[in-house]
Amino acid sequence: FIVMLRDPVSRCFSAWNMYKNMFEQYEKGLSLAVNKDGLIFQYFFKGRTYFPTLEECIDIELDLIRQKSQIMEPALLRRGLYHDQLVKYFSIFSTERFFIIESDYFRSNICDCLDRFANFLGILPFNRNRLDIQNKNVRKYDGDILESTRSFLNKFYRDANEKLYALLGVKYDW
Repeated sequence: FIVMLRDPVSRCFSAWNMYKNMFEQYEKGLSLAVNKDGLIFQYFFKGRTYFPTLEECIDIELDLIRQKSQIMEPALLRRGLYHDQLVKYFSIFSTERFFIIESDYFRSNICDCLDRFANFLGILPFNRNRLDIQNKNVRKYDGDILESTRSFLNKFYRDANEKLYALLGVKYDW
């Protein structure tokens, strides 16, 4: 397994922006990616004339967490709780079967990471001359995350991140 981990605060904000963009496309009749039977639609789209703020979306999910809901979506927050997700996989598969990389490191060291992937997979190295390593799926956000929200999210993830670092034996700059 190759697992790429992203700063959970950035991942949360990015996911919110993705859903916001989908909502805007949906409102214009352009989005084919919206599942009207899905929980994202039910919580974030249905009956709304505007897309909820990041803070409203966080509150929706916090309510689900407080209720100990088994509903996994929306998961702006919970998808960033990497420790709990990895522990489930590690209980089934040997940790040696996992190659875990941090996304910022990957973006800054693509060729090195690809060499390491190839070695991990036991395949021939990638031909660097044939690789298109330009960033894809990059988009600008309409604004930045509020500092109060960033602070809240950093506190929300703090203990989970510490457990992740202990599990992996590495500390990321999150």
